Amino acid sequence: IGYHVLQPCELCGASDHNGHFWLFHAAAVKATARDLNWSSLPYNGASADESDIADGGAHEGCVICMSVTMWRPTRVESCGHVFCFGCISREVDARGACPLDRRPVTREMLSLCEPASEPAGDTGGRAASAM
Repeated sequence: IGYHVLQPCELCGASDHNGHFWLFHAAAVKATARDLNWSSLPYNGASADESDIADGGAHEGCVICMSVTMWRPTRVESCGHVFCFGCISREVDARGACPLDRRPVTREMLSLCEPASEPAGDTGGRAASAM
């Protein structure tokens, strides 16, 4: 999947790009093909048995990555929409808005959904420490 950039072109090498080479001219960049395919990539870095995964039916699924089994389901407090933690945190960092209703959102407005097995109000400190 994609390429690993070994040496950026002169323009990218001199630019302030935070280490990301998103757009480049193929002839100007030295790169090697990566030995990866989509089916071998882990889902959000999580295994299916982690305790932070929503149980069946607790949430419909993440509309960003389309996964029915969400990894660390996270609610946007202002609108109540629920997404995978990784998906919504990237959206908030990139756009600062809920992807469904475009309301402004900050990281402080995200909270992990409580697993059904825990008493209400007892998140074990995970919500505050995860952000």
